[in-house]
Amino acid sequence: MLALAAVVAAALCGASSAAAPPSSIAALGDSITRAFNAGRIPFRDASSYSWATGTQVSSPARRLRVRLTYNDAKDGARMRDLPAQAAHAADQEAANVLILMGANDICHGGVSAMTSVTRFRSDFENAIRILATDLPDARIQVLSIPDLYRLWQIEKGHFLARTAWRFLHTCDALLQRPQSNAPEDVARRTLVRDRLLSFNDVLRDVCAEYVQCTYDDGAAFRTRFDRGDVSSRDFFHPSRDGQELLAGVAWRTGFTAP
Repeated sequence: MLALAAVVAAALCGASSAAAPPSSIAALGDSITRAFNAGRIPFRDASSYSWATGTQVSSPARRLRVRLTYNDAKDGARMRDLPAQAAHAADQEAANVLILMGANDICHGGVSAMTSVTRFRSDFENAIRILATDLPDARIQVLSIPDLYRLWQIEKGHFLARTAWRFLHTCDALLQRPQSNAPEDVARRTLVRDRLLSFNDVLRDVCAEYVQCTYDDGAAFRTRFDRGDVSSRDFFHPSRDGQELLAGVAWRTGFTAP
């Protein structure tokens, strides 16, 4: 009986330790993670609404009441910038690292400017290697890139969205001539979506090589966001509701999953 009690006590202790909230969270990524255009001031970051570390949405950091949060994301960042962000998170000794990166590798100019799959993989491998080496006890969570093609689908008929896309050049590779059904434009959009799918395959495959890395298995990509989930200023970035959606994905796939 004493032996059994000791085993049960050890198991309960282990379960309690496993359930303990992380001491700190670092979020890496781009303007989506900075919650650009999600706040009250137009065309500004609003990190308090960030899906990862925000205090005004149900972010993992808020749910877990994490005391130390670092939003290391940068507006306009591409995968080539992730290794430097990873090194910064390592310097901060983050216990959890949340990553959402890749939209700008699609949307940095026209189709010819999209990051190659080879370069995307190399940069992501480098970033994860830095985290795994310098933060061996940290938990790494990677979200898939949301479906930008759906953004085009739900907003292409909206005059204000088309106007914003034309003047802001938010994602010319996908959103140029949004109502055109010309074969070259249809082919261009298909190429963009295929590249995004390839990027998500890279995120999945590289993350699977590291025991401390968790991928959302495409959950963010499959999220069916609607017009209310998209900023009514640039018709590209997530609104507060969109940030809430992403926060839910991060929570379900990274913190409540076995």
